[in-house]
Amino acid sequence: MENAGITLISLQRTPCFGTCPVDRVTFWSDGCAVYEGKQHVERLGLYEGRIATWDFHRLAELIQFANFFSLNHRYPDPLGVEDLPSRITSAMTNGVVKSVKTTDVSFIFEGVSYPVGLWAVEVATLDTSEAITWKPASPAKPKAGTGFTDAMWDEQLDR
Repeated sequence: MENAGITLISLQRTPCFGTCPVDRVTFWSDGCAVYEGKQHVERLGLYEGRIATWDFHRLAELIQFANFFSLNHRYPDPLGVEDLPSRITSAMTNGVVKSVKTTDVSFIFEGVSYPVGLWAVEVATLDTSEAITWKPASPAKPKAGTGFTDAMWDEQLDR
């Protein structure tokens, strides 16, 4: 099974003015998994778990199938609507992180959407996250020094 050099897969859900879930899940090819719940989610705080090798490989294959590394950085283009939750999907290959931010506006603007392959990656990442047994993380941040920092998350939110 081939990962095409993908060593990290992550999904972040951003806030809205309502009760949208705000969290982030990150999987590494070595099996480490980290979840951070911020608002309107069952688990608040930082959690650690393990992702099965097979599950990581399947997600990596789905990312390849979706041509993730060729996608735009944002779907749809900025609309100026601030109260819509977004999802930021990220993958790292060869030490380079690619992130794609999606905002589901299909309920407002009929026919405006984003690639179905990207939607499949989001759904599969969330489903995989739900199957993991999460345990509260140790006080030291898990997976420190992996090259994927909070500053990178902040940069993605600004796009």
